[in-house]
Amino acid sequence: MFLKNNIYAFLANFIIPFCVVSALNNPSQAIFIWPSVGIGVISALVWGYKIIPALYLAQLLLNFALYPNDQFVLSNLLINNLFILTGLVQYYVGAFLIRYFIGHPNPLISSHSIIKLYLLIGPLIALISTTLNSLAKFFLSTNISSISIFSHYLDWWFGDYIGFVIFAPLLLVVIGQPRSIWRPRYLTLVLPVLLTLIFIIFLYNKTEFSDKQRLKDNFSTKSELITTIINQKLNWINEFLNAGLSHFLPFEKWEDKFESFLTTAGDFNDSIIGIAWINENSNIKFFQPHKQNDSRFNLIQQINYKDFLKTTLSKNRTSYHENSKLFSNTYQFIKTKAKTTIVIFHDPIKLITNILDSYDFYDTQVSITLEDLNKPLNLREVNKPIFNDFSVQSVITFSKDTWAINYQPT
Repeated sequence: MFLKNNIYAFLANFIIPFCVVSALNNPSQAIFIWPSVGIGVISALVWGYKIIPALYLAQLLLNFALYPNDQFVLSNLLINNLFILTGLVQYYVGAFLIRYFIGHPNPLISSHSIIKLYLLIGPLIALISTTLNSLAKFFLSTNISSISIFSHYLDWWFGDYIGFVIFAPLLLVVIGQPRSIWRPRYLTLVLPVLLTLIFIIFLYNKTEFSDKQRLKDNFSTKSELITTIINQKLNWINEFLNAGLSHFLPFEKWEDKFESFLTTAGDFNDSIIGIAWINENSNIKFFQPHKQNDSRFNLIQQINYKDFLKTTLSKNRTSYHENSKLFSNTYQFIKTKAKTTIVIFHDPIKLITNILDSYDFYDTQVSITLEDLNKPLNLREVNKPIFNDFSVQSVITFSKDTWAINYQPT
C-alpha cells in the first residue's frame, strides 16, 4: 500500500502540473494558476505523511522539467530543496485546515462545507503558501528585490487560490472518501471543472499574447523615438563645422577666429573629448573643449595622423579607436583660401547612455554594428536574461556613415 500510494501521489503531483504549465505559452504564467497547491494538499489529506518521498520527488523533477536552466548547480539545487520544503509544509498545513474546519472524510454535500472549503480554507491555504514562498524567495534569491516580491504577492496568492479551487475537487473525485459518493461525480463535477480549466488556459494565453504584442509595439515606438533623438544629437557635428567654416573662411585672419570658435565646441556637446586641426602645412593643433583631466586626450595626441588620414580620407567614414574607446569624424575642407582637415574625437556612448537613461531604458541591452569591427559594440549591457525572440533595429548616422543600432529588452 505504501509503494502504491507513493506511485499514485508522484504521478498526480508531477504529470498534472507539468501538463497544465506546458499548455501555457510561457512557464512564468504558472504564477496565475499553480496546480500543485490543490493536488498536493489533497494528496497529503488522503494519504498522509507516508507519501512525503513522492511529493518531494515530484516537485524536484517538476522544477527540472519546467525550469531547466542552471538547476544542476549545487547552490541552485540547495535553494530548490528549500523551496520544496516550504511546499511540503503548505501541503500538510492545508490538510490540517481541512480536517479542522470541515473534517475528513467529508463528501462536501452541504452548502456549509462547500462555502468553508472555497471561501475560508482555500484563501487561507493560498495565503500560507504565498507567504512561505515569498519569504523563501526574499531570503534565498539574490536577484529578487523586496519591492518585486511585494508587487507580485497578490498574483502569487491568486494563482495558488485558483490552483486549489480547480484541482482540489478534481483529485477528490479520483481519490476522495467515501468512494460511493465521490465516484458518481465524474460528469457533474469533473467536466465543468475541466472546461473551466481549458477556458482559463485559453484566456491566459490570449492575454499573454496581447500583452506581449502591446509591449513589443510600445518598445518599438520608444526605440524609434530614441534613435531619432540620437541622430539629432549626433548630426550637430556636421552642422557645427560647416556653419563655422562658412562663416569664418571669408575673413583674412580666419584661422584665429576659427580656433576661437573650436574652443567653444564643448559648450554645444559635452561628449567631445578632443579636436585635432591639421592645416595645409601639416601642422597639428589640439583642442580640449573640457579642461578635465581625461587620459583619452593624451591618446589623441599620440596618433600618427599621416597614416591615419590616409585611411580615413580614402574611406570617408567614421572611425572607432579601440585603445581610447572613442569615435572620430574626419572632415576635409578645400576652398580658395585654405585646405584644412579637422578630426573630432567624441564619446557618443556617453551621449547615447544619457538619452537611454532619460527614457528609462535601464533594462535594455543596446549595441551598434560598426564597419571596422568584427562584432557589435555593446553600448549598454544588462545583468538580466535577454528577451531573445524580439529586438528592434534602427539606423543611426555618424557624419556620412550609417550604422545599425540594436535594442534588446530583458
